[in-house]
Amino acid sequence: MENDLKNLLKINAQTEKKKIIQFIKKNIKQLNKNGAVIGLSGGLDSSTCAYLLTEALGKNKVLGLILPERDSAKINMEHARMVAKILASKP
Repeated sequence: MENDLKNLLKINAQTEKKKIIQFIKKNIKQLNKNGAVIGLSGGLDSSTCAYLLTEALGKNKVLGLILPERDSAKINMEHARMVAKILASKP
């Protein structure tokens, strides 16, 4: 059982990245869209998604929105701005 779990967790990150990027491209095309909008929280999930969208569509086709709320930690907003700047999306 333990070996099965170890084998299950063995993935090739580059292969999976390529699969996700192809999935994004295919679905954007099928939906007749030109780009995507993503909410940036500064966390790992939205940062990873923004990166993959930018890789798939190009930096001019991804609009990153930072939508802080009253309880948003300041550091998270700083991280979201950093991600937007690094990916050259529009915050």
